[in-house]
Amino acid sequence: MSDSFQLSLFDDEPEPSKSLDYIAIDFETANQYGSSAISVGLVRYINGKETDNIYERICPPTDYFVQEWIDKVHHLTYADVKDSPKFEKHALTFLGQKFGIEYLAHDALEDSRTCGLIVNLAAQKTGCRSVDELLKKSGLKLDRI
Repeated sequence: MSDSFQLSLFDDEPEPSKSLDYIAIDFETANQYGSSAISVGLVRYINGKETDNIYERICPPTDYFVQEWIDKVHHLTYADVKDSPKFEKHALTFLGQKFGIEYLAHDALEDSRTCGLIVNLAAQKTGCRSVDELLKKSGLKLDRI
């Protein structure tokens, strides 16, 4: 990567080499499989100091819960998450195929590009001109952190 490379996640972000800015993310799962996400937490750091955070519960199918994990790991039961949004575990390869996008799966840049194309296709299909408008039409909310 060259020294002149710069990719900004935030409008107010200083040059990466001059600050310690990042987002930490963690998922909790109802069992040992990644497809059983029950909560997600994100924390934004600017200059190494926490500036914002978000925590959301996610509702997986009831049969994903393992009692031992409830008791010893995350302490979340189905009753705790039953009214939370669902987190449908559609593979990017499935979505790419469904929308006719040919790409090299499991390549970080190609996966990112495919995600961007899917957002564009969804915006076109719904007639939305912004991500905020698309989220609103989809009944979703994304908080900026």
